[in-house]
Amino acid sequence: MRHHDLVVIGAGSGNAVIGESFAGLDVAIVEERWFGGTCLNAGCIPSKMLAYTAHVAGTVREAGRYDVDAELRAVRWRGVRDRVFARLDAERDDGRAYREQQESVTVYDGRARFTGPRTLRIDRADGAVDVSARQIVIAAGGRPLVPGPVADAGLPYERRVYESSRTAR
Repeated sequence: MRHHDLVVIGAGSGNAVIGESFAGLDVAIVEERWFGGTCLNAGCIPSKMLAYTAHVAGTVREAGRYDVDAELRAVRWRGVRDRVFARLDAERDDGRAYREQQESVTVYDGRARFTGPRTLRIDRADGAVDVSARQIVIAAGGRPLVPGPVADAGLPYERRVYESSRTAR
């Protein structure tokens, strides 16, 4: 079983955990899907790029209010999409390549799960691998969940949240 000084589960914000202070340590990153996490791949960055494109189109559409003759003839959706994805793909690939070229960092593609104290099994496409670490950082993000008793109450979601917050006090 391979032993690391530190294993970070998640290459979104977890990737930022590994700074210069970790030089000389044997570090591993486990990522199930995409380097860069939700913000880079499906959240902040693509949303802002799309919102800014809409802002530019709106500015052109409203230019006459400022005595500027401009005309919005089209928004080329394929071009917008390709520009956004090209940026995301490059950022994701650069982030992965940066970590893979570091001698003290091992990148595992797969899903990690605890099998014991400070011990993980990483399920990868080519089979599972077991690793241990002195320290493990879980930075895999979160998923929203409505607890069973609340979901089963048959109330609209907003009311369930309100009711459950009142009983939790």
